[in-house]
Amino acid sequence: INAEYMGALFFFVAVALASELILLNEDAASGAVCLDGSPSGFYFEPAASASHTADWAIFFQGGGWCYNEHECMSRSATTLGSSKNWTASISMPGGLLSSNCSVTPFCEFNKVHINYCDGDSYSGDREEPLVVDGIPLYFRGRRIVRAVFRRLMRMGLSSAENVLLTGCSAGGLATYLHADAVYDILRPVSSLQRYKVAPISGFFLRHPNALGQPIYPDEIKYIYGLSNASAGVNAKCIAGKAESDRWQCNFAQDAYAAIESPIFVLDSMLDGWQGACILASDSAGCNRLPDLNRCLGNMANCSQSVVESAIIPYQKDFLSTVQAPSTWRKPGNGAFVYSCHDHCAAVHDEHVAGFTINGVTMTEAITKWWQAPMDAPAADNTHVDCIYSDQAPYWCNPTCGRDI
Repeated sequence: INAEYMGALFFFVAVALASELILLNEDAASGAVCLDGSPSGFYFEPAASASHTADWAIFFQGGGWCYNEHECMSRSATTLGSSKNWTASISMPGGLLSSNCSVTPFCEFNKVHINYCDGDSYSGDREEPLVVDGIPLYFRGRRIVRAVFRRLMRMGLSSAENVLLTGCSAGGLATYLHADAVYDILRPVSSLQRYKVAPISGFFLRHPNALGQPIYPDEIKYIYGLSNASAGVNAKCIAGKAESDRWQCNFAQDAYAAIESPIFVLDSMLDGWQGACILASDSAGCNRLPDLNRCLGNMANCSQSVVESAIIPYQKDFLSTVQAPSTWRKPGNGAFVYSCHDHCAAVHDEHVAGFTINGVTMTEAITKWWQAPMDAPAADNTHVDCIYSDQAPYWCNPTCGRDI
């Protein structure tokens, strides 16, 4: 069968199937299972044209975390902890993985949606199940990632030329945590020309709430220990920390400082989830501080004192944290850090094509970085938005499309 025929066949299969659920049944014995012990898996959508059969966009699904034993037990009965109710097919995310080639350079790539079902950004590796009220829970995110890539290698990734690793929210954090481990898996691929990483809304700050309480850091510290995540986060980060501080490697800011893979930060300096669940959280959950809640729902409801004491300082803390490590300035890297109060904007076509910083859209920024050589100066591909004003109406980027 000639290559032209195979290419045409590949195209028609892609159109016909859209995406296919692939369960890793044979890997269950090695422990690559969801919280409830059911097989892990992923959705696969073949390349939409013969010219991209060697190109891959691999996406980590997001969906928050469970922070303690009983939360994880409850999660194990949902599609974020079990594969039992996964559908046979899904529509791939938009934005970076859109099929619209006017908004993303990855529109015709092979697309992989890695399903999230371990509770800690695919990083846990607890050997024995944790039994909660008689129910065994399996924290096996690290094994899931490795099992997925073993299967993908058999499906053609072993002949890849271009690979993008991405993910949104908790999947964006997973992209930071696993960037270099995936690169290590791909290093033996002799055909590989380009491997780059673009986490979406995954740079969750290790930051207290507006009252100075370390609610979110303590939650992540607990699930890090509960899931035994030390082998499932960036190894260089772990090696550089005292044992008592290694839990910090479950945060993007610590992983980012250690990452060696070419990386492009896609995030908001006032992310929607972080505003609700870090800045405005308390021990009972998200959106618990009324003055902040009114602001984060609509900046027109904000008082100047809240903007000055909480909103602007969080934006400044985000920028100073992401810009501090040498990773920010490393050749081959880049960023698009916007001020819009949104979450996972880069999985929506209208935001990727519409959000701009100094006249540059997210689409234009990510395309330029993707196509740039590995040694391109980071400054050439780094875009940082305005910080809110301390005077009403506070917001500063009209392309956000809302009063945010």
